[in-house]
Amino acid sequence: MLLKDQVAIVTGGGGGIGEGICFCLAREGAQVAVSDLNEELARKVSIKVKESGQKSLDGFVKSRHPGESRGPENYN
Repeated sequence: MLLKDQVAIVTGGGGGIGEGICFCLAREGAQVAVSDLNEELARKVSIKVKESGQKSLDGFVKSRHPGESRGPENYN
């Protein structure tokens, strides 16, 4: 277990290669946070990781939609 006690945030983890990366990291001992623009897909992958006996964080991280991006001048 190369990644025991580590946390991995996988962007685009809701399907395809990103989903596979979630499982690979979890098998190596990482707690996986699944991030994707599609909240439903991210939740499904997180549940699948847990059902496989690996660790996934209870929540997920929703990526910001490109149209919602803001520059630093908009942050207070």
